[in-house]
Amino acid sequence: MDEAIEEIYKYFVQEKQFRRDLTTKVEREIDATYGEEWKEMEKKQQERQKEKAFRIAFEAEKCGFIKGFQYAVRLFMSGR
Repeated sequence: MDEAIEEIYKYFVQEKQFRRDLTTKVEREIDATYGEEWKEMEKKQQERQKEKAFRIAFEAEKCGFIKGFQYAVRLFMSGR
């Protein structure tokens, strides 16, 4: 079932506005988390950290989507 939900998620993620919104949120969180430390990093180090943060954020978003979808299906099946 997870694979089917993941396919739905992939379709959902293709929407440009979704990616733009998540990207903006992640960039804001990077700024808030690193603060002044971010400005002191070399560009190459910033890019590596940003890439890691985005990978984690997108994976967490996908996991949340799948869990939420599963929960919604269970609620629907229970008749609540």
